[in-house]
Amino acid sequence: MPSYLHIIQAFSLSLTNTKSVEDVCWELTKNVIAHMDFEDCVVYLYDEKRKVLVQVAAHGPKNPVDLDIYNPITIQPGEGIVGSVFLSAQPEIIPNTAIDWRYIVDDQRRLSEICVPILHQGQAIGVIDSEHSQRDFYTSDHLLILNTLASIASNKIVKTRAIEELEKVNNALRIQEQNTELQNTELRRLNKQLDELVYRLSHDFRTPVIGVLGLLDLLQQDPSKISLFIDNLRGNMQRLDRILQNIYFYSLNLRKPIETESTNLSELFEDVYRQLNHPNKGIAKLHINDEFNLPFVCDTARLKIFARHVLQNSLHFGIPPNSSDEMRIEIQISKIDRDLKLRFSDNGPGLPEEFRVLTQTMFNRGSLLSEGAGLGFFLCKEIAHKLNGNLRIESERGRGTHHYLELPI
Repeated sequence: MPSYLHIIQAFSLSLTNTKSVEDVCWELTKNVIAHMDFEDCVVYLYDEKRKVLVQVAAHGPKNPVDLDIYNPITIQPGEGIVGSVFLSAQPEIIPNTAIDWRYIVDDQRRLSEICVPILHQGQAIGVIDSEHSQRDFYTSDHLLILNTLASIASNKIVKTRAIEELEKVNNALRIQEQNTELQNTELRRLNKQLDELVYRLSHDFRTPVIGVLGLLDLLQQDPSKISLFIDNLRGNMQRLDRILQNIYFYSLNLRKPIETESTNLSELFEDVYRQLNHPNKGIAKLHINDEFNLPFVCDTARLKIFARHVLQNSLHFGIPPNSSDEMRIEIQISKIDRDLKLRFSDNGPGLPEEFRVLTQTMFNRGSLLSEGAGLGFFLCKEIAHKLNGNLRIESERGRGTHHYLELPI
């Protein structure tokens, strides 16, 4: 066996490269005790949460390969020789385990045992335990060496745990800082939207209101002309209603928590289309192709709002350039990798490039023919963001428009 001082020095030097408590324990068993002619050695550490001693490192039959323990066991404080030494915080040499009632057979029965507590400030935090097939194998020299190794290991274990706890706290603080920055970024984004919302809606509200008031003044002068103005009055009020609806949907998407339920997507989109009130429904054909063909767990309220806006726009602007062509609106439902892919298509005139860029921001309309407030496409994008999805628009002049919404499954 190597000299006492050589073993202590080798262990102390080896600890400079250890980074975890497990590293310390494996260094003790594999690279130190393995050179002491011991047949077997196991290091136990006390688990505060489970209130048991856990085998964390071993030398001999308990460690057949790599850093692995064969059939690891746990021991209650006070149970067996290991548990007794843990409670008493006093080392023991058992010359003959056959006559010690506390002896517990682990992987195989052996005739002698040495058990040394790993102490910190007088309290045991673990145990070094070794057994041998010979009676009276362990000596006072073994006890002296193991006590010294246990003391060195204890200091390193306590320091390593402190560093690990500090790293956990630092990681938690970093995550908290990142979350705070994300929240602040989102708050700045929302404040900017709300400022723009208040500023722009004052104009969008006033336009139809002033129009209605002007028509009422004309009617007051000549009530008999009401038939000439009724359509104009209705158009102004419908525009005001669309603006109010979009504001409500924007607020709902912003503040309403995500609420999911299982739904049949084909039935959901058919129901949304059925509830739309648009004169072009009589000439448009809706086709739904559901390749996914499974119930989908999603926020149905937001998905309905999204579908409502896209389908409403297809009905309003999706009239084919060639009037002889059938007006078609298609919804393709498919699964690609781990995403659900929805494609809303129409065979209308398509969007010019400049309008496809404008639709990504608030209060920009996707067509010169639009009479809305410019919230529709922007709201769809915000809904996709809220659902952790991705929205993109593909369009070609004279070839129609496609809205792609990808959602995680």
